[in-house]
Amino acid sequence: MSDTTLQADRVRLRLLGAFGLTKADGARIELTSRRARGLLAYIHLAPDQTAQRERLCGLFWSDRGEAQARASLRQCLFELKEALLAFGVDILEVKRETIALRVGRVTSDIAELNLTLKTDDAEAVAAALAVAGREPLLTSVELGGLFQDWLDQMRTHQDQVIAAGVRALLARLESAGQWPRVRALADAFLQRDPLDEAVVAGAIRADIAMGGAAAAQRRFQALKEALAKALGVAPGPEVCAAVGLAATPKAQPTAPRVERPSRAPDRPTIAVLSFGFPPGDQEQAYFAEGVAEDIIAGLARSKLLTVIPRQSSLTFDARELNTERICAELGVDYLVQGQIRRTHGAVRVSAHLVNGSDDKTVWSARYDRPIDDLFAVQDEITAAVVGTIEPALLGHEEARSLRSPRSSLAHWDLLMRGRWHFWRSTPEDSRKAQALFTQALALNPADTQALSLMAHCWLVEVWAGTAPDPGQSIAEAHRCALRAVRLDGSDAFAHFTLGVVLSTMGQADQDMAEQRRALELNPNTPAAQGEMGRLFAFAGRVEDATSCCDQAIRASPNDPHVWLWLFSKAIACFVAERYAEAATHAADACARRPDYFFLHYLQAACASAAGRDAEARSAMAQGHALMPRYSLRALALGHPFVDPDHLARYVAALKSAGWRAAVEHTVD
Repeated sequence: MSDTTLQADRVRLRLLGAFGLTKADGARIELTSRRARGLLAYIHLAPDQTAQRERLCGLFWSDRGEAQARASLRQCLFELKEALLAFGVDILEVKRETIALRVGRVTSDIAELNLTLKTDDAEAVAAALAVAGREPLLTSVELGGLFQDWLDQMRTHQDQVIAAGVRALLARLESAGQWPRVRALADAFLQRDPLDEAVVAGAIRADIAMGGAAAAQRRFQALKEALAKALGVAPGPEVCAAVGLAATPKAQPTAPRVERPSRAPDRPTIAVLSFGFPPGDQEQAYFAEGVAEDIIAGLARSKLLTVIPRQSSLTFDARELNTERICAELGVDYLVQGQIRRTHGAVRVSAHLVNGSDDKTVWSARYDRPIDDLFAVQDEITAAVVGTIEPALLGHEEARSLRSPRSSLAHWDLLMRGRWHFWRSTPEDSRKAQALFTQALALNPADTQALSLMAHCWLVEVWAGTAPDPGQSIAEAHRCALRAVRLDGSDAFAHFTLGVVLSTMGQADQDMAEQRRALELNPNTPAAQGEMGRLFAFAGRVEDATSCCDQAIRASPNDPHVWLWLFSKAIACFVAERYAEAATHAADACARRPDYFFLHYLQAACASAAGRDAEARSAMAQGHALMPRYSLRALALGHPFVDPDHLARYVAALKSAGWRAAVEHTVD
């Protein structure tokens, strides 16, 4: 193909503001479908400009079943290719599992802007910012659902990229004493974000260096008024220092300091303070603020926590105050604090969760990552922090509730004590949990968490094979889960629960749809990611199962569900006839929950299939000791293999390890 043909086949996307698509010769290509526009934009912004079909189905058609979503994607791709080919453009590479853009044939205003930001050409950056204006990404592609979550994240990400690039260039210009260029670049950026204090401080220093003290004062006063109006705070120390003033405490709101979200009053409250960073390093300051903001956004999705807004916590001056005093000032029960440090191409983030009443550290962790992509690292770390904080905090609340006198148990204490028994998952503990959830629901009949957990309790004896009437137990679980979703359709855990119940009713596609909805509502729901892994495992989709389970484990390594995700990985490997690997995952699952009989049965089957007879017999003996009577019907309920041959192979491996299915008695 000639260079002329290649040039003619190239296109340029306009993604800042309204979507636009033009050929190299300036001809406009009209795409009438919003999903087609969104699809093209998503693939262009994806790593290597390649996207998985599964991901696209979930993003754009999360309200449909898996088969219907794939059909909708095929139709959308067909229409998109037809529209492009009508203009002589062939930029899509459509494969069985991936969709990609042909290398070098698609560029965009964002790609050009980001490339310019890496240069020292202040005039070119200022010109690019003027073209970009204040428009966010894709204002003409509002689709809702998971796509909207992705779009919101990308808008934040792009704002961060622009701000980081401008701040870095301003610092280099200041070091070289190029004050006119500093002021011109700062003014260009402040048209986009007039409240960026680091950039305003640079502009003030430039004003003063160029003899414009009065202009610097006017700039400072304008920022002060804008911050007070928009956020209810005063300018921070960097801006005050630039104008020659002593820093006023940043958290001096004109309104009451702490905004109280309208959430259930008995939920624990939590504040995320600004993460510390080495003084004078503005790039690390920017990264630290981004991490803290993302943690707030992630925790705010939880239905079990009340998180105070960033305007109250990130602007709070916590210096020289102890934990108890900070919690009292902010009106919270728990604090998240942390430190950021970058050295030699790596970043270290440490974080800890502190209980304000006794200054006890409930949880702490440290994350070391190479800085290949700073924003990808930020996403990875914040997801890990959010995924572990909620289970740690709730575990602390459960332990505290157990120390409360039974006569004084309030709704929250009943819920926490019920959770503690629920996670022990023995039939006896499940019955105790049900009794506690019943009491909690008597105090608050609309509590979706209690209803969801009650639904899980009904399933415990079904999975164990000890339910007197499995059909009735499943019906009760379905009633509770359905009521929870109807009471609060935005509760991710309720949708996760409903999906699990639907799976026991043989509705795997509906279960998958509920898990996609849970992740749409709260991407930090590892239980939903793990449940998708379980479904993929029993459907024989081995790589998808492993990927989902690994994502769930990375997001919440201390989650009570980890044993289930290891169980699912073992099933996936068993289906793929990777028996030694399956036995390893099964053993890891048993180590997490040695009291779960079916995990020992799982290890027995996997070890038997791997030819490790002694290990298989030992595991079977442990499983049989915990559950002597385990019927084939109960096993099939807990192991819903889509392919009957996979179930038959699993049963054969169990029998080889010494299992004899219990005979079920029916009543006519």
